Amino acid sequence: MQLFFSRQKPKTDAKSAIVRLRETLDMLGKRESHLQSKIDAELKNAKSNAATNKRAALMALKRKKQYENQIEKISGSRITIEAQVMAIENANVNLETIKAMEKGAEAMKAIHNNMYIIYRLYFQKK
Repeated sequence: MQLFFSRQKPKTDAKSAIVRLRETLDMLGKRESHLQSKIDAELKNAKSNAATNKRAALMALKRKKQYENQIEKISGSRITIEAQVMAIENANVNLETIKAMEKGAEAMKAIHNNMYIIYRLYFQKK
C-alpha cells in the first residue's frame, strides 16, 4: 500500500547495484589518495616549521591528524562497501544455483512421468 500517494521506489537490479558500489569504491580510493597527499604536505610543512615557527608546526600536525581521521572513516566505508559487493555477488550465485536446481528438478519430474507411463503400458500388456 502506498502511503500518502507516494510512488514506490524503483527496484534496483544486482548488476547496477554492483556497478554503483564499485564506482563509489573508486571515488573513495581517489579521495583517500588525495587525503594522503595532503597528509604528506602537512608533515613536510610541520618539519620545515619545527625549528622556526612552533605554532605553525603544531597547526600542521593537527591538520594532519584530522586528515588521518578522515582516511580511517573512508577505510571503514570501503570495507563495508566491499562486503556489500561480495554479499550481492554471493546472492547472485545462490540465485543462479537455485534456478539450475529447479530446472534439474523439472527435468527429473518429466523423466519420472515418462517412466510412469512406460510402467503403466508395460503392466497393461500383461
